[in-house]
Formats: sequence, C-alpha cells, structure tokens
Amino acid sequence: MKHSILTFFLSLILGTSLTHGATRVVTDSNAQTEISAAANGDIIRFMPGTYPKLSVIEKDLVFKHHGSVKANVFEIEANGSKLDLIDFSAAEVFANKSPNRTSRLRVVRGKYGRISSDAKNTVLAYSTLNYLKINDSGIITGNDFDGDTQFFSQVPVGGGIGIDINSSNAVVIINNNKIHDYYLSSSSTISNTCIGISIQGSAKVDILNNLIWDCFDNAGFGNENTSCIGVFAKSSIDVRIMANIFWNCFVRNQSGGHSGTAGGVSIVAPIGVVIQNNLYWKNHGDSNTNIKGGAVRIGAVIGDPKLNADHTLASDSPCIDKGPPDPQYNDRDGSRNDIGMFGGHNFIPDGRTTNKPIVLGLDVAPIAVPIGGTVTIESTGATVK
Repeated sequence: MKHSILTFFLSLILGTSLTHGATRVVTDSNAQTEISAAANGDIIRFMPGTYPKLSVIEKDLVFKHHGSVKANVFEIEANGSKLDLIDFSAAEVFANKSPNRTSRLRVVRGKYGRISSDAKNTVLAYSTLNYLKINDSGIITGNDFDGDTQFFSQVPVGGGIGIDINSSNAVVIINNNKIHDYYLSSSSTISNTCIGISIQGSAKVDILNNLIWDCFDNAGFGNENTSCIGVFAKSSIDVRIMANIFWNCFVRNQSGGHSGTAGGVSIVAPIGVVIQNNLYWKNHGDSNTNIKGGAVRIGAVIGDPKLNADHTLASDSPCIDKGPPDPQYNDRDGSRNDIGMFGGHNFIPDGRTTNKPIVLGLDVAPIAVPIGGTVTIESTGATVK
C-alpha cells in the first residue's frame, strides 16, 4: 500500500496550479460584474485602475494583476470563498467564514496593507505587509512585516501589531519571516501595541527562525504593561518559540519611573511555553528579564547576531549551528539549525522567483521499512512559468 504525502505548501508558495478555469481580464468599470459572473476556478486579471471595493461570495477564484503596472485595489472582501491572491496587491483584505462552504485564503508574493482572515485555513508566503490577523489555522512563511511603511495611504502606521492570532483548537506555523518597526514615542499609557506577534486563544503555534526587532516605545513615561514585546503569548501554552533573533524590544527609561511590569521585553509567555535557542540583543537587559510571564528560556544566545545587510549570517555569527539540536529542525544542508530567518528546512530561499522544478506530490511505498530496506518514491512535479 502506498502512502500519499501531498506537499501542497510548496505549490502554494510558488503559485503553481494544476488546473484552472477561464481567464477574465477586468477593468475598474466591470470588475465586480465579472467577479459575480465568474465560475469556480476562474482567474481574474486586473488592468491598471482604481478599484474601491471588491466582493467575492462563495466562489473559488484567483486574482492577479494584468501587465507590469499594478491595479490600485483598496479593499477585497471574500465570504465563504477560496481565494488565491498571486503577485497581487491591495490595501485591505478580509476573508470571512460562511455556514455554507469551507473558506480559504492563499496569498503568495504580494504587497498589502492589512489582511484579516477568518478563513478555515490561511497561507501567506513571500509577501510584504503591515498587519495580519488570523482566527483559524495558518502557515506564514518568508514574509516581511513592516510596521513603519505606509504601503497604502488609507493604512495608518505607528505602533501596531505584526501578526495577531486569536484562534482556538487550530494550528499556526510562523517561520522565516522579518517582523519589525512596530514602535511609538509616547509619554502616555499604551496597551496592546508595538508587538511583533500577539497570540490569544488556545491555538498550537510554532514560531521558528524569524527576525523580530524594533518593537519599542522610545518615550516610556506611561504604562506599557501589554506593549513593546517581540512575542506576546497571552494565554496559550501550546506554543514553541525557537531559533528566532530578537533585538530592540524595549521601553526607553523603563528602569526609572516606569510603572509597567510586563512590557518592554522580547517575550511575555506563561509557564509551559517552550522558549529555546533564541538570540537576544539590545532588549531589556541581557539577563532573564528578556522573558516575562512565567516561561523559562533555555539555550539562549546573548549578543550581536552579526548579520549581513541582507540579514544572512556573517561567517563569525554566534547564530551558526546554535538553533534547536533536534534533527527535525536541521537546515537544508543537513547541518544543525542556524538561528535566524535563513535557518531550518521549511524555507525556500528563492521562493519569490524560482523557476526550478518543484515537487507537488509524493507516493512512497512501503510506508515502513526495516533497517537496510528499500523505499521507492514516485513524484509528480511542475515548473513555474
């Protein structure tokens, strides 16, 4: 008997599709009409123009730009739909559940302001955005979360949260992202802001091999109990925070006159959260004050991570081979996990632009073999055009 292993994630990252319907090229005058008339599987290609709001109701569609000049899309609302946004851009995207059918949002290689997803499953890969909120399962990999860039005029900047998870009984994987520049300079009390990753609910969340920096309040005379934090796990204990680099997560002048007791650190998490083999630099001290809330860190690396301009590790970086030692976290070359966004094996370094053949599915037989036995792998693949 063969065991099928479907590596859908690779196909999602690269925007590959085995089947699709008709292609509809739309303008800002007929886009909504064409979307409403489209059949499941259709590809909607947008001509340059301004699109105030687009609605997708219980359809399975793909959105792409048409030509090198991107359309100016203010808002997309998908209800009970399976929507793929490939090489696309929009100020705001909302994906909502429906009692009638399963919803899904897949975003690959794009530029966005804010994305809020209540879909059953959300995939966000190799994109740039200001804010992501998910209320169910998701995979978040290879993105640049930038809190200091106003991607679209209607999306405010300053403070804020990079990834906002409010999910129960779901699985969320956050790996190999850049999350940065969620900061303020406020002398007033602030709450639930200047946070890289915020976790509420009881979801299972893995936070692996990310860079998280510049989550701070540069004034620091108010109360920042729930702000200025790299990762804030408010209640969930089924969380693993491993092989990440944290720096500049702090409150200025916190030691003098600051009334907060939980903010201004790399991680706030309760007892039971696994915090392992992360690097901490220029946060609230270089001792265990980097962690608050009851959780305990192990295998910490302290000091300058020695990153190159592209955030790869310099040859003398203390992050090399200092991630989790378990082989399941090994780098792509089989060596021990490197701390930082290029560590681990779940990240495709050229995932934004690759034209190499990729595996879409595997059939392996038999599913169990003795030592010295033989396993046969039969694969199907595709080349991204």
